[in-house]
Amino acid sequence: MKKTIIFFGFIFLITGLANAQVTAMVNSAISQYKEHLNPSANIYISSEDRTWQQQLEIILNPRFSGSYTNIKREFLSYSGLSSLPPYSQVSANLDWMNWWERGIMAQAGRPNGFPHVGGRAVDVSVRSLNNQQKADFAQILRNKGVEVIYEYYGGSNSEFHVSIERANLFHCYY
Repeated sequence: MKKTIIFFGFIFLITGLANAQVTAMVNSAISQYKEHLNPSANIYISSEDRTWQQQLEIILNPRFSGSYTNIKREFLSYSGLSSLPPYSQVSANLDWMNWWERGIMAQAGRPNGFPHVGGRAVDVSVRSLNNQQKADFAQILRNKGVEVIYEYYGGSNSEFHVSIERANLFHCYY
C-alpha cells in the first residue's frame, strides 16, 4: 500500500513538472527573444492549461463548428442526437458529461488530441512580429526543445500547419 501511494505520488509529481515545463521553456524563450532581438516585441502566452470542462466548452461553442469534428461525430453517434447540444444542456446530463470526460481525457496532453488539457501546450501570440522575427523566435523555441506548429486563429476557427507568413499564433508543445 505504501509503495503504491509513493508510486502514484511520483507519477503526479513528474506529470506536474512536465506540464509546468513547457510554460517555463516558452517564457524563457520570450525573455531571451526580447532581451537579445526585440525588447519591444508584443509576444505573450495567450492560452495555457485547460481543464477538460473548459475544453468541452470550447468544443461545443458554435464559433468552433469546424473544429474537433472527430470527437463531435463520436458524441453524436453515442448520444443519438442529430446536432450538438449547448454546454448548459450537456452539463445537466451526467451520462453525457461522463462520456465527454472520458473522450477528452483519453486524448489529454497529446499533440494531435487535446494538448492544452494537462498543460502540455501553450499558445503564443506572434501577430505583432514580421516573418523574420517569427522565424527567429521559432528557432529560439526549438533550441529549447519546444515543438512549434504555426497556427492561424481567425476568431471562429483555428488552422494548424499554416505558413509562417500566415501564422498569428505559435502552438508550442513539449
